Amino acid sequence: MGFSIRAALMLRIRKRDAAIHDIFQPALQRGLAMRRMGLMVMVVLALPGAEALAGIQRAQTATAAPEQCLKIVRDYVKRARGWDASTYMVEGESVGSPGRGFSVMLLAEIGVLVPPGGGQSFHVDTDRECSRVVGELAYQ
Repeated sequence: MGFSIRAALMLRIRKRDAAIHDIFQPALQRGLAMRRMGLMVMVVLALPGAEALAGIQRAQTATAAPEQCLKIVRDYVKRARGWDASTYMVEGESVGSPGRGFSVMLLAEIGVLVPPGGGQSFHVDTDRECSRVVGELAYQ
């Protein structure tokens, strides 16, 4: 008698599992198809030139710097720090003020782990017209 109750319970569990499988199988297949589609889209977008084809524009942290601005910053670096132009690079950098911001990076520090406060690279702010440097901040 105990064997037949056990067999009946097992049959009931199998039927329940089959019903659950039938209900959720289409959703599982759709989910798998969506994951595959997402993976294919990511691979395609990772290809060179795919961003331009897709019309995607990446946000740029550095802003374009006119030559006049670069000259003002280079003159400031020469006057304030005495650095030769071949030892550092200047790049436009976003700034929260109405002027323009520039990163002055010492080439010897690029790619090197510098302790906090130990680096010599710094940030420079100019006025809107790039006629003069209005501020300097050391990187931390």
